[in-house]
Amino acid sequence: GGSSGLGYSAAEASLESGAKVVIASSSQQRVDDAVKRLGGKNVVGKVVDLGGENVEQEVARVLKEIGNFDHLIYTAGDSLPQGTKVSFTDGTVEDSKHFFKIRYWGAYITIQVAVKLGLLSKEGSIVLTSGTSIFKPIKGWASVVGVAGALDALTRGLAVDLAPI
Repeated sequence: GGSSGLGYSAAEASLESGAKVVIASSSQQRVDDAVKRLGGKNVVGKVVDLGGENVEQEVARVLKEIGNFDHLIYTAGDSLPQGTKVSFTDGTVEDSKHFFKIRYWGAYITIQVAVKLGLLSKEGSIVLTSGTSIFKPIKGWASVVGVAGALDALTRGLAVDLAPI
């Protein structure tokens, strides 16, 4: 999300360029800390739970609070739950489904809701991040690489589907 890592850095760079920024995270504490570190001016933090049961409603609620926007940078990811196996041979189907929930379906739902509600500017942009594992897979990470590949394919498909006419 926007409270750490690449999302935080994107928020920081956007603020330096004069943008108004909204960051999101699943934790109120992380949102508050990040907003404070970012200086609190021209930045707002929102809590959104992409791992819950009613993700579409949660995302719609937050996006409606934000209103119209020009750019969406999706960097949400989650830590692996204790005991989750990433290895294809040692993990379970449920372990693999967990990787998709926030990294793929969270992005898909966020973009779909934003587009359906008409909140993303026609001149706007969407950035999805997935890491480098699709280009240089790590042994034992087939499930993680699968998510990254799916997100890459979604990005390419959305570039065609959402392209300006």
